Amino acid sequence: MAGEYVPLVMMPRFTTYIGEATFETVALDVSEFEKLVLSVWRGPLLGNTGSGASLEITFETSDDNEHWAPFPYVPAITTAGGTTVVEVELLQRFLRSKVVLTKDGTDLVALTCWAAGHLDRRES
Repeated sequence: MAGEYVPLVMMPRFTTYIGEATFETVALDVSEFEKLVLSVWRGPLLGNTGSGASLEITFETSDDNEHWAPFPYVPAITTAGGTTVVEVELLQRFLRSKVVLTKDGTDLVALTCWAAGHLDRRES
């Protein structure tokens, strides 16, 4: 049905990432959809931010599921403890989210977050 909202959960409530690493979700084929609207909640960052612990949450797009790029005009989320609404037009076939954690001086970093919202189906 054209214009229909389809629920989407990119990261379930409550997903916890632990350790210095890059965490990527499974690529989703969003070619049937024209718009993405997500609420991205994140708790406090565990680790000493004064000693270098950091986070970066991005949403990426691709036409071939191999070469990924951040959505244009959607800044990376780099602060803990809040909610951000991400709203973008979908122009490429695939979508994924990526969380990058950097450890602090004591080798400690962790983050609990979730991302849920909806996709708007393309009108044909």
